[in-house]
Amino acid sequence: MGQSNSNNGGGGEGRRHRKNKNSSKSGEIHGRKNSKNDIPDRIAIELERKNFTNIESFSLQATFENICKVDEYGVELIDEESFVSYIGFPEATGFGSMVYRSFSYLAGYPDCKRSNTPLTYEGFLKAVAIYCDKCKDVIKEDRTKLLFDSFSVSEDDKCSKSVCVTENPDLSKIPDDESSKNGTKVTCDDMWSILTGICWITDSELLYFSTKPEQFAAVSANLMSPETIKEIRKITIKVVESMARSDTSLKNLNSAEILKESIKWPVFRDFIRRNTPNIFHGFTPFFYTLFCIGQTLSQNRGSSLIGSHANYWPTLDGPSELLNYENAALLLWMLPKKTTIGRGWNVLYTGSTHGFSMNRFESHVFRYPGPTLILIHAEIVPPKRSSSSSIPITNHNERNSQTILLGAYVADPWRSTSSPKQCFGSEECFLFQLLPTYEVFRTTNKNTNYAYYNPSVGIGFGGLATSGLTSSKIENMMKNSFVLQLDNTLQSGRFKVDPLSGLAPTYSSSTTRSSIDIIFEVLEIEVVGAGGNSAKEKQDKEWRWEEAEATKRKSLRRSSKSVDKEILKLAGIINEDSRSER
Repeated sequence: MGQSNSNNGGGGEGRRHRKNKNSSKSGEIHGRKNSKNDIPDRIAIELERKNFTNIESFSLQATFENICKVDEYGVELIDEESFVSYIGFPEATGFGSMVYRSFSYLAGYPDCKRSNTPLTYEGFLKAVAIYCDKCKDVIKEDRTKLLFDSFSVSEDDKCSKSVCVTENPDLSKIPDDESSKNGTKVTCDDMWSILTGICWITDSELLYFSTKPEQFAAVSANLMSPETIKEIRKITIKVVESMARSDTSLKNLNSAEILKESIKWPVFRDFIRRNTPNIFHGFTPFFYTLFCIGQTLSQNRGSSLIGSHANYWPTLDGPSELLNYENAALLLWMLPKKTTIGRGWNVLYTGSTHGFSMNRFESHVFRYPGPTLILIHAEIVPPKRSSSSSIPITNHNERNSQTILLGAYVADPWRSTSSPKQCFGSEECFLFQLLPTYEVFRTTNKNTNYAYYNPSVGIGFGGLATSGLTSSKIENMMKNSFVLQLDNTLQSGRFKVDPLSGLAPTYSSSTTRSSIDIIFEVLEIEVVGAGGNSAKEKQDKEWRWEEAEATKRKSLRRSSKSVDKEILKLAGIINEDSRSER
């Protein structure tokens, strides 16, 4: 930890002489020296004035004072050792030093250079603004591109054309993607560390909101352990491999070969648009808590990893077999934000608990008025065990794996479809595979065969229960046109993505595999509701009403039978004494 400014001319004096946020005194933010040349940083001034509240600015400066040092020119700056120690990432992630490198790069904005820019208060403020998404009306450049570039290895150590900082710069004239250098790239090994760090951030935040206070110290110690980081890295390497194989030139490389390569910006951009649109989403609450709230005024933040900010993540209402922290993190990278921020998630159905049957599925999932996730953990059936040896069961990506984790995001309430050609859902639905390959399959808008449910057939996505549009005959899973399906026992299924089938696809094809055809036996199924606690309450209310109506109907049937019997007795048709009918 770096020495406090109370020992080097800062600290209390800095606080007493802090200037008003709306002041325009040249060359200063809160009265501190910017650099050895004392050149004003107009972008930092505008960011603080427009996008940081007084308490946020106060906390940011207090944090800076806690960990900064003073160089030979009398300039206050944060060095790598103090920064890495303060943010507290486990060393095994390899992410702490990368974040410092990223901050130093962003500190030079808009003239970003790979050579280390001293992390002065103004540079620190700009990096925090980008990480915490507090750039409104000042930094117009794509935040995701800036973050990618800050981790990148550039051809000429520059991410963009220099922008002259004048007394009154035009802050809107920021280079766009076309004028930015497209040669930036991140090594696959670095990307592995980045994704491990991001996954760890999400895990720590999910843990914070699902753990009792008295248990948090023990659980967080486990989260910091090398064993936990090793497990996270086993998962994130799969994402790195999928990202790299999105580049056609790297498509056929094995894992060891991929780690020697790099991921270019266009490849990363296209990958996250399809698979992980929320990849940097977790930076906002994590770094905001580290730097911009009152808890950061102390150098000792205690056992809390992220602090006491408002819940930014979903909370699960019960135990889950499949939704551990790592799997939840992977899902949060792909899901719509409306289903994640501060939402209550409900475990609606677990096959091993509630029973593997369509009836039990329906009684726990139907009537839920919000989006749901269906997760399927299954064992891949090798060709010799399949019912049709002519069908390829695995491809090269799944050849060495025995299990698969995949599923679907269903944006609309579940309902039964009586016709083999009738489906439900909307274009917000998508399919996904988490392991052993990470990939999302978004809708194509070419048809509306999003989801299918029929008690006598099973569950299907992306096709019809028939072999095609011209047929009305319900086919088994070897002949129908579903992409992902479960039979009506919920114990067997198939995942087939065939761009050469001749049918208009409901969901997109794979970008890393020419085709997919996997038959599996289900180990576990879970359905999680992502509509919030109010959605679960509405579902329970609907089922209570349904049960009450069923009780009424049953009572009326009994009453009707009794009345009919009395009429027959009066007519002499039934003789109670002899207990026989004439």
